[in-house]
Amino acid sequence: MTGITLTSAFRSNLIELNKVRKIEDSENKKLANGKSVSDATDNALIFFRSRNLTEQSRNFLEGRDNLKNGLNVAKTTLESLASIDNLLKQVKGITLSVVSQNDEQRAQSSSDLKLIINQATQIARDSEVLGANLLSSTNNYVVSFASNNGGDITLKARDLASEFGSFAFSKIGFAGFSAVGNGANLGKILNNITNVFDSAISSIRSYSNELGSKAAIIDTRLQFTDRFVSRLNQGNDDLLLNDNNESAVNLLSAKDRTGLIFDNFNKLQEQQNAYINTIARLRQNLFR
Repeated sequence: MTGITLTSAFRSNLIELNKVRKIEDSENKKLANGKSVSDATDNALIFFRSRNLTEQSRNFLEGRDNLKNGLNVAKTTLESLASIDNLLKQVKGITLSVVSQNDEQRAQSSSDLKLIINQATQIARDSEVLGANLLSSTNNYVVSFASNNGGDITLKARDLASEFGSFAFSKIGFAGFSAVGNGANLGKILNNITNVFDSAISSIRSYSNELGSKAAIIDTRLQFTDRFVSRLNQGNDDLLLNDNNESAVNLLSAKDRTGLIFDNFNKLQEQQNAYINTIARLRQNLFR
């Protein structure tokens, strides 16, 4: 079987046509998906840099969810603590008014005090968010940053619901305001009551301050994460996003080159046909 022999000019044009067709395919692919690099065969260095940026961004986004959830838990708890603080501050006013009250009024004040404790307890129990409640359990809430990044923040739990639930009047030395009488021990008993609740308020405020500081840190880390992920994504876009205008120009240029190559093919074919015709005529003249 005879092979086909190509002239060097024909072979050069075929090689050039193959190169131009690859350029057309590449630019069409870029225009179709908007990326200058789609896989490692396009540009291995840029492709793997982009993959590293994507993994890093995904890692930080996972940490971002943890930060956001932790911030929600902390803020909900702080709002509950502020409400509890407002309730407990009413105790001092109730206690001071007992001195000038009759038995009926003192009974009402005792009821009011119990109501305050019950409402504070209920607020603590209602402070659950995302399945976590720092005020009605002993389970701390751990806020993790990006994977393998370390530096976790622990939001400590304080079971105020149980603390308030155990606030029986016997704990503060009397069975109710009606039983305090007006004797010499009145001031001591009322001071005892006030001191117990002042101590509770002070302790709760200290806990709030600690929790508020950690919430501020989490919020700062959350803002940093948003900025950092945005930078990573921008860097990835800078690596991968295609310049469609440039691709369009390259595609038009490639099509023009394809047209020129086919023109060359036609000219070569015409030259070859002319050469064959000339040889044929020479043979005819030679063998007359």
